[in-house]
Amino acid sequence: FTPEEIEALLIAFDSADEEDDPMAGMKYFAAKVTRYFSFENPKRNDILKDRTEHRLRWPDRAYRPQSYRVLVSKPGLVRLEYTTNYTSRRGGEVKNGTATNLVTVVREDGEPRVASIQAVPKKKG
Repeated sequence: FTPEEIEALLIAFDSADEEDDPMAGMKYFAAKVTRYFSFENPKRNDILKDRTEHRLRWPDRAYRPQSYRVLVSKPGLVRLEYTTNYTSRRGGEVKNGTATNLVTVVREDGEPRVASIQAVPKKKG
């Protein structure tokens, strides 16, 4: 994967999460996803349900990609640590923060796709 391919995928993935339609970002997932946050080997319906529920909880979302660091790179697969800032709003309630995720990207039909994503636990202290 080139840095440009990885950056384009991460930006598109986050941008799709800002859209109201939970299907918007589904095209960025691999056919076989091994991890989706707390779900192991989720079905596409599990991912879609979680994405739908997140939009209902936080109808106004904004993501600002910050950085990524490649942890593993093999032909057709890259594992990286990805950090993004977010702002989520619901009525007068606002939640801001930084999310760091471990993301595995595979090449499928010539395109980079997310095969695994999970949150990196926040450091205490």
